[in-house]
Amino acid sequence: TGNKAIPGVWLSIAAAIGLTAALITRGRRQDQHGVNPITDAVRTGSFDMKRILLQFHLYIGLAAGVFLIVLSLTGAVLVYENEFNRALNPGLLKVQPDGKELPWETVRRKVEEQEPAWRVQRIYLPARKDDSTYVRLISRTSSRTREIYADQYTGQVLGDKLQGNQLIWRIHEIHINLAAGAAGSRIVAWSSAGLLCLSLSGIFLWWPRKVFRFAWRGRLARVNLDRKSTRLNSSHLGI
Repeated sequence: TGNKAIPGVWLSIAAAIGLTAALITRGRRQDQHGVNPITDAVRTGSFDMKRILLQFHLYIGLAAGVFLIVLSLTGAVLVYENEFNRALNPGLLKVQPDGKELPWETVRRKVEEQEPAWRVQRIYLPARKDDSTYVRLISRTSSRTREIYADQYTGQVLGDKLQGNQLIWRIHEIHINLAAGAAGSRIVAWSSAGLLCLSLSGIFLWWPRKVFRFAWRGRLARVNLDRKSTRLNSSHLGI
């Protein structure tokens, strides 16, 4: 599936890059009036690290917003991944419990009898009695693999995973690697590291503003939110 990435994901990433580029362009225009701290620092050699960090924090945060939206929406769907998959693929994922389940060695043998060009590489135990058994096959002549589902009560192969509705499985891939295979996994890993840096820079930027005020009254300490300190400066966030 690495070569079949869903276009919407790449459009989202492109939108994030475009938004960042637009903000940088805006910063360059501000430079004409001596406003942008990054280009001012490059030109004059005078660095105000806090203002520069604030600009980078803003740019990275806006670009990361698209990434977070993708992860949040796909993650919300995956909370009910099994339920959605059962509803979309009842012929593959659901079985009728009928007596006692066959021994797993018997299931393996019956599957290989029906798929002579393949051998069973791995069997995943079903979560419920009416769930089918997920089986991974590997070719006897190459390193190719397949994913199928089988009835653990009869040993009957129910079908190939690729024959089913791929919607939820694709959403799963988007969540873990942007549906782009190993390259997508690296993007997710670096983006996660960027979000960590974003959090740390946010703490550095906002903690000196005394966002939280600790007041000791009586026996219990109370934390009061200083509303005035948490108001965002529109000159920093305005576009």
